Amino acid sequence: VVLVDTTGFDNTYRSDDEILNLLADWLKETYRNKIKLSGLLYFHRITDDRMAGASFQHLSVLKELCGKNNLKNVVLVTTMWDKVEESAGSRREKELLSDFWGDMIRLGSCTHRFQGTRESAWEII
Repeated sequence: VVLVDTTGFDNTYRSDDEILNLLADWLKETYRNKIKLSGLLYFHRITDDRMAGASFQHLSVLKELCGKNNLKNVVLVTTMWDKVEESAGSRREKELLSDFWGDMIRLGSCTHRFQGTRESAWEII
């Protein structure tokens, strides 16, 4: 298993377009070297009390990059559960599952809560 941590969107030093170009270049080079990408982890802070326009746009780009047939290889991960009350986090999670991630889940994506532990990380992988 090889994990690649990419720069996230909403970066202080790079525009979203720059980040997208870096990611696209990396994917092309990886494919050119006959290394196949078998999965993608998408992280979302459960502390975010709403899906901002930029986050919604990033999710749309992710869906477009992956294509409908590959969404089964996407894991939607919520983070920062230790920074939010369980009831508030569960309410936000329910909204994500139904309003924002529902179409991806119907096409095979799965979801996980990252609890900030090594065990939780291995469960996700």
